[in-house]
Amino acid sequence: MELTLLTRSKRVKEKVKRDHYWYDSVQKKMLQDRGGEMRFRYDPQQKRSLPYLVDHEDWVYRNDYPEVKKWVNENKDQFDLDIVHDTTHHIVLQISARHFDAIQSDLHRNGIVTDWNESELRRELRG
Repeated sequence: MELTLLTRSKRVKEKVKRDHYWYDSVQKKMLQDRGGEMRFRYDPQQKRSLPYLVDHEDWVYRNDYPEVKKWVNENKDQFDLDIVHDTTHHIVLQISARHFDAIQSDLHRNGIVTDWNESELRRELRG
């Protein structure tokens, strides 16, 4: 029978990496660095504000396809899974109906959403 593993967008916290540019008026140069957030601190010896970068995290939405694919690769031998179709939005697996309950409970523990044809499952379990 076929079991479809659906991907979804998950809200995750991720480090922000941005390009920051500033002009150093003393050296007459445009400087560049990459980091989270640019802040300025006043330096009384040089009598000017100097930039520094601070790590910054922000909430973003990411597709959980890598986690779903990792689960499939780790459990392919244990549950005798065959990949029928694989896109970045869903993975269709060919599974044995006798493993269905164990697969469903493992997927539920890992937070992976599934879809299947109930009549196909009943037919395989009867026959």
